[in-house]
Order: sequence, then structure tokens, then C-alpha cells
Amino acid sequence: MWRLMGLGTGRSWPAAARTTAGRGMSGPRCAHAAFVTVLRKKYTNESLWKREKYGLHTDKQCDLREIRSAIREKSRQFSAVYSKITLTASSPIGNIGGLSAALQNAVDKPLMLHGFMRNRSCQTNLISFYEEVSYRLDHGLAVAREVKLPSGPLYRVEGTSVSILCNVSGYEGPTVQNFEWFVYRPGAPGNSIAIASTKDPDFSYAVFSPRVSSGDISIHRVSGDSVELRIQSLRSEDAGVYECYTPTTDARYLGSYSDKITMKVIPDTLHVSSVGSSRGRLSSPPPLQLNLVEGRELHLSCSALSASPLHTHLSVTFGVSASGTPVGRETLQDIISVRWDFSVEPALYMERYLNEEIRVEKFDNSTFKMVIARLRPQDATTYHCIAAQWIQDPDGRWQKITEKRAVLAQVSVQTIDSLLTVSSSPLELRLQSGDMAEMFCSVSMLLPPTPDVLFSVEWWLMTVPGSPGQRVSSMTSDGEVQLGEQYTGEAVGVRHISLEKISPFPGSYRLRIYSAQPSDIGSYSCRVTAIVSYPGARQEEVSKKTSPSLRVLMKPQARDLLLIPMIGGFASALVVGVTILSTVTCCYIRHLRSRKR
Repeated sequence: MWRLMGLGTGRSWPAAARTTAGRGMSGPRCAHAAFVTVLRKKYTNESLWKREKYGLHTDKQCDLREIRSAIREKSRQFSAVYSKITLTASSPIGNIGGLSAALQNAVDKPLMLHGFMRNRSCQTNLISFYEEVSYRLDHGLAVAREVKLPSGPLYRVEGTSVSILCNVSGYEGPTVQNFEWFVYRPGAPGNSIAIASTKDPDFSYAVFSPRVSSGDISIHRVSGDSVELRIQSLRSEDAGVYECYTPTTDARYLGSYSDKITMKVIPDTLHVSSVGSSRGRLSSPPPLQLNLVEGRELHLSCSALSASPLHTHLSVTFGVSASGTPVGRETLQDIISVRWDFSVEPALYMERYLNEEIRVEKFDNSTFKMVIARLRPQDATTYHCIAAQWIQDPDGRWQKITEKRAVLAQVSVQTIDSLLTVSSSPLELRLQSGDMAEMFCSVSMLLPPTPDVLFSVEWWLMTVPGSPGQRVSSMTSDGEVQLGEQYTGEAVGVRHISLEKISPFPGSYRLRIYSAQPSDIGSYSCRVTAIVSYPGARQEEVSKKTSPSLRVLMKPQARDLLLIPMIGGFASALVVGVTILSTVTCCYIRHLRSRKR
């Protein structure tokens, strides 16, 4: 390296720095002075700067056309020189990359940029330039103005929106900088066309003026030194090289004042549709109408395909929109997505996704299917499929370049509560003590339920109107039978009561009370609970229904009937005896009264 830079091997870079430091300078000043000393020695002895190589004389007026190749060749080497000296001199280094950028940018600037003066030789101008840059680095000042655009080229889709970020750093002057945008079209790469400016509202050329006035093209200020050029609807003629320029507010021209990026406009080849419908931005046929029962599975399929020759990825999102809201991307709520990196991302129903109630499947290169394992009443809505095309920009980030949507289906959900009916029979039951009481509870639905819908049944007795009642017997959803508290225990004795299911799902349930007693008289009702079973042994009650009550009465026994005439005859005889006694008493009293007279 030392030989390459023209210093020879007899003396090292640290030695040069120490020599300069020995003259009373240290720290940043030491590094700065050492750098300038090395440059002056180098330019004096370096034959590469003479005319036989570059066509330059040390005493000739500096011409940009002549010094470009020299700067391009030496800029990296000078950056390395400064870096080595400041390191050995223990000087705080600023942005060494900024030094290199400043040197490289000098190649494309007008003659007076970077402090080059006409009446100085190339050697003097270059020494002065490097001295200025190194001084700024050592003292923590801005090395040079630098305008930055993203790395290019950018590929964007016709008809979509695009934004290009431009920022400036290392400037002097006000914190709010102005920006000007130009484009160089492929047909005339040397001609710049003014697009828009943050300072001059009449800056645009006639070809862009209507689009700027309508808002199709605008400049959005992100911060004082950063803006975005926004194009709402990209056209094929918008392809070209875009330049972001910042008018100077610096005391001296130093650095870069513009940057360029190439943008290519590609045709729209993305298609998305519900499976079985025509393709397009929106499916033309009316959406599929689905009427499903709560607890059933919902299957919705979407086809997404791109014919782009570029290496792009697709993402597919299943979403919903509330009824009555305008259809648009802003009103859609994502349920689950297959991202551009092929990972699955749940959104709206995270808990249901974790419980394996919602999943997404891919069948081939273009078909995706979403499955909701157990429909709920809130799942009644309109379902959409949103497909997006992604491309990797030169900076390594993946960028969405187009997006389309298709309506998949309008789903209505009939709740189990609205379909479930419960009845009991017979309406009235008359028994004698010791008879068997037999009652039936019938559970039915207007539409067949899924196997994941389960039922539990309870029989209740109310002996006094208005009382809360008591549970006689119950059967859980898994078939376990239990008796009520009043029918178990030592005080009650052994009561033979059975509850069983006697018909297929959802079924009819029979309650039998063997050897009925007077305490069994009252109103009986059947209470049914509908339960939906979810993955992971989780259950949720969705409906409760109670049947109309049936009455159980106790008929009198035969010996009780024989007592009725006996009781009636005794009562009649008693009445007659009382009547006779009253008559005799009355007559005797009258006789006694007549004798006294």
C-alpha cells in the first residue's frame, strides 16, 4: 500500500503522522496536517498526474473534462490515506464513507463545484479540496451535501400507485430544504423533464402539469430534509430515470446535489377469482350464496396467478367485510394470510386459529382454500380473497407492487337456537300409587345438525306453582345419567328411576319412575342444552330450550272409593237424628208453658 501511494517503504504512515505531531500538533489537527502533508508530497512526486498519463499539467488551469479520470482513479486511495492517518494519530474519525462519496461525486459536478477555481492549477485545486473535506471530518462538520434515492432499478406495475423517497443530509442552511424532481425518458435520455417542485407551483412541464394539478402526481413532505414523489396511477410512459435535485443552501458547493433512480413500468398480469368463476379484478358473476347451520364447516377456495416474467412472489389473504359497508380494501378485515415468504399469518381470529378452528391450505400453484371448522353466528358475512404480487427491490426488501380482490361468497348462518325444538308427552298422566310413570322428551331440529353438536337433557318437577322445582334426573352430552338430590340418600330409600335415549340423533329421551308415590305429583318439564364441541375437547353452550310442562296426577285407590257411601250414610243419619231431637225438644217446651198457665 505504501509503495502504491508513492511514499516508499523507508517511512511508514504512522511515522509521517508522528513527524507532523512533533511540530506541536496533536489530535484532529495532527491528522489533518499529516493528511495535507502527504497529499502535497504525493502530488509533487507522483508522475501519474502529469500529461503523459492524464493530459494534465500542475500549472494548467483545472478543466473538469481533464480531472474526471484523475479523481475517479484516486478517490478511494485518498480515503484510505485519511483513514490510516487519523487512526494512527488517535483522532476521532467522522464519516470516512462521506469522504469517498464526496470524491466520487466530484466527477459528475460542474466546474465550480467543490471549490475548484479557474485560476488555480489542478494540483492546487485538488489539494484545497481534500484539505477542506478532511478538516470537516476532523471537526465533526458535515462532510458534504448528499442526496440519496433508493437503489434501482425499481419495477412497478402499470395502473398502481408508487412513491419514491428522497432525502438530503450534510447540508448547511435552513432545516427545511427544497426539492425538485425530473425524469429522463428512454426515448430522450439526455433531456430532463420537470415534474414537480416543493418551491415553485408552476415548475412542472406541460406534459405533467395536468397530473400535478389533479393530484395524480404530488410531492409529500416526510420531514424537513425528506420528501416522497407520489404517483397515484402509474402509466407506461412514466418509465425512465428519475432525478431528485436539491437547490443549494450551502456556503460552498461541496458534495452531491442530486441522485437518480431508474423505474421500469411492467404490465399488470395478476389474476384473482373464486374457484369456478371468471378471472379479473373483481369476479363478474354474483357471489356464491351459502346458507349453513351453526357448527358446520365452511370451505372457500381462491385462485391467484401471475404471468409476470420477473421473479415475483404472491400473497393470498382471506378476509371479510361487514354487511352494509362499502366494499374496499379499507373496509376489509383479514382473517388469515399466506404471506409472500410462504408463512401463515392469522389476524382477526387469533384464538380460533390457535384452537385449530381456522386453517388455510394450498392445493397447487394457484389454488388456496380457507377452512372454518365450526361456524358461529358472527361468521355470517361476505368473504373476499385478496391477492398481492411482491418483488424484491435492489435494497433487499420485498415490495408489494399490485393487489387485487375477488368476492368469494355471502354466507348466512342459521343458529342452533333458531332450529331447535323441544316437546314432552303425554300432556297429562294419571297414576295410582305404585304405578310406573313414563314420560318422553323429544328433541328435533329443522335441519340436521352436525356430529359436533351435542345435547344434554334434564327432567325437572315443580310440585307447587311458582316454585323453583327440583331436578329428577339428567343425562350429560356423553351419556352419563344422574339422579336429583331428592331421589337419593338414606332418608328417601331406594327409588328406581331411569333416563335413556331411545331414538337416533338428536333423539327422544324417556324418563321412567317406577312405583310412583304421592310425592311424585306435579308438573314435569324437559330442559335441553345444545353444545358445540371444538378441537381440544373444548365445548360451548349455544342454546337452551324447555318443553311445555306435563301434569302427573294420582288416582284414588278402590278401598278409598268404598268409604264414600259409608261416610255419606253416617252423615245422613246424623242429620236426621239432629232434626228429630230438635222437634221433640221444641214440643216438650211448649207443653210445659201451657201447664203453667
